[in-house]
Amino acid sequence: DYFPHSQWSGDELFDQLEQLVDEHVESDIVRRFIDELFADPEFVACFKRAPAAKSNHHDYFGGLLEHCLSMTRIGVSLSNHYANYYPGFLNQDLVIAGCILHDIGKVDELSYERAVEYTTEGKLVGHITQGVEMISAVAEQMDPSPPEDLIQQLKHLVLSHHGHSIGTQNMGRS
Repeated sequence: DYFPHSQWSGDELFDQLEQLVDEHVESDIVRRFIDELFADPEFVACFKRAPAAKSNHHDYFGGLLEHCLSMTRIGVSLSNHYANYYPGFLNQDLVIAGCILHDIGKVDELSYERAVEYTTEGKLVGHITQGVEMISAVAEQMDPSPPEDLIQQLKHLVLSHHGHSIGTQNMGRS
């Protein structure tokens, strides 16, 4: 009650996110991946409560889910725009998955029981690497396993969402 939080309930926001996935993700394997990501009720509870940042945008309890839902809505809108004018240009399923996954590591990067602070792992490793590790863990749990190229694409979406891919940021520079 005494800490800044989203004006919407986590349950309401999560239901809206699930509805967007149900309505707009066509690929069975991408849908299964998202379902597996959210299969752990403890993880979902943390995702609903986590802030998106310690400061800057959505820096309050529930901010991460609110931010990911907002990005997913924008992703669906952008995908629809490109589908109308440039059919086949974007893979809407990957856009939606990227909007959901891009900051997913913040669930573990930040501590948010009483105040928002960085965890030790968050300080040392960061949410981008933590998000990529989550993608690997989810993929390992799936049976049958998702195609390796899909996992690489999902990892790239997380790795590159700050403007460059961590693994390739120094390529071509001397």
